[in-house]
Amino acid sequence: MAATLGRRMDVRAGIPPSAELLDARDIDVAVVQPAIHTGHVLREEHPIRADGVSGERRFAWLELPFAGVRAIRGALGGTVNDVVLTILAGALGRYLRAHDFAITPSTELRAMCPVSVRKEDERGALGNLVSMMIAPLFVGIADPVARLEAERSGMERLKGLDQAGGLHAMTEMADMVPPSWQLLAGTFEVPNTLLNTVSTNVPGPQIPMYLAGRQLLGWYPLGPLSSGIGLFVAILSYNQKLTFGTTVDPKLVPDVWFVVDCLRDSYAELSAAAEQAATAAAAAVAAPPDPVAHPQANGRRAVRAGVS
Repeated sequence: MAATLGRRMDVRAGIPPSAELLDARDIDVAVVQPAIHTGHVLREEHPIRADGVSGERRFAWLELPFAGVRAIRGALGGTVNDVVLTILAGALGRYLRAHDFAITPSTELRAMCPVSVRKEDERGALGNLVSMMIAPLFVGIADPVARLEAERSGMERLKGLDQAGGLHAMTEMADMVPPSWQLLAGTFEVPNTLLNTVSTNVPGPQIPMYLAGRQLLGWYPLGPLSSGIGLFVAILSYNQKLTFGTTVDPKLVPDVWFVVDCLRDSYAELSAAAEQAATAAAAAVAAPPDPVAHPQANGRRAVRAGVS
């Protein structure tokens, strides 16, 4: 049941990443592998379907206050996207544990995250310039603050390596392949050995939108499923709300609303940790100087008091 996040997931305990993926495709070794640390990436042959997802779909959603997400970022650091990935990782960790899936503190999942590679001088041009990042999801880290720090460090490393740019350059190479070869290649099914899930985070307008005088009340993102991936989490911000739209294949993930419950609980624990950190920071600013920490300053005050 818990192995429904991808067709191939397994726990390879104790094997360093450099040895773990020696037999993987060149794309995994050259582009994806530098992003993986010492964690154990979950892969496993899916016991339900070996030929991909079914034609059935279920959808559920969760709306979170965008101000609350920004408050987490302000108190604990990172970007909004780091916070979103931390919430998602915490939710999937909860989901796996609830289904008795054996994970350790070093267990990771991989999420494909589409990103724009459009340059500043290309803004407004027609067409899409989209690549992707293979983001680690640290589902094994139970502490929300430590999980956010891990996500932040992992994403900073990916950006420093320009993984999105490298993958985009590889896709552009396909333009040089003759159409007949592309047609032949399209007849072969390529097994998914890289990803466990897909997650998008699209920033939308933070003011209400109208059409024909009617306000758009809610905007619920929907993502497609493919390549044996049973869960797609699309995230969209609109009008001061951040909405998680979860699309699943019920043959693989039969309890979509439980996934939403896990997302809600993951946000709640991270928000509580942020509030605690903000309270502690405010108390430290308001507290009087520690005489032990500032002996010279207190000595000067004592001399002045004696003279007066």
